[in-house]
Amino acid sequence: MTNLLLSFPQLIYLIVIAENVNSDMADGFAWARLLRHIKHFEFKLEFSYNAFEQEPLNLDSFRTKFWLEEKKWFVTYDRSTSSDDLSILYSNYFSMIVYPPHEIFGTLISETTAAEPGTFSHVNHLTIYNHYLKYRFVYQYKHIKELHLSKVTTAYSMSFKDFVTCIDTSQIMKCIIFSEWIGNSSSEHIEFLHNLPRLRWLEVSVFHLNHLFRYQWSHIIHLKIDNDREGKSYILSSNDIDSLCHSFPHIERLDIYSSHVTDLSQLLNRMKITLTDI
Repeated sequence: MTNLLLSFPQLIYLIVIAENVNSDMADGFAWARLLRHIKHFEFKLEFSYNAFEQEPLNLDSFRTKFWLEEKKWFVTYDRSTSSDDLSILYSNYFSMIVYPPHEIFGTLISETTAAEPGTFSHVNHLTIYNHYLKYRFVYQYKHIKELHLSKVTTAYSMSFKDFVTCIDTSQIMKCIIFSEWIGNSSSEHIEFLHNLPRLRWLEVSVFHLNHLFRYQWSHIIHLKIDNDREGKSYILSSNDIDSLCHSFPHIERLDIYSSHVTDLSQLLNRMKITLTDI
């Protein structure tokens, strides 16, 4: 981190997400020396299971004048009662979670430098990898604006309905859903997407676009039709284009691979009333 920041002397905005780190990354004094000129700093550090085997983490180095008064950056340390489980240290204003920290099980022990516990209360970007649905969620996410349903590689015991109860979906404006999610349970997941009241930005695989044609998506203004991640090809038929235009009547921006459309004029003529960017 020292070498990285020395290479970018004009840097003022920094987000750090790191896994399997050692105890030296929990040194608030060392961080303070590096972050003097940083205006915005967020971090989430997941420690290796034996990071604090010799000496437990002490948050006093994050309770200095630099952290509490000058920057007003408050941090929280979460760990399980089991010494074998991972622990995490994160800034209370952390806004993005790339995979929830489900390595923490049992009774959660939390310590913070703030007056009140944070527990990811400011997170607005959540990425879910299905491996993490094998266990119950540790946290509740109340302010999610962007949701990524990432790759599916294993069967999971936690149902999609269980997952939905752990987040407040009322503020989600952008959703990226990988094709495996729709393929495994298309009706459930498409209905979930359609019921998001503030959803405006949607990204979906071209191979599962037809599943969306069951509904009208009048509230979607930005649609991205993604390529297949395994390199398979698919060309939208004339009927597909008709259904697309019917189901998405208010698209302003469309992202689509040219290889999926042989008759571009048909697509543009049908969508030209609202389309401003393609």
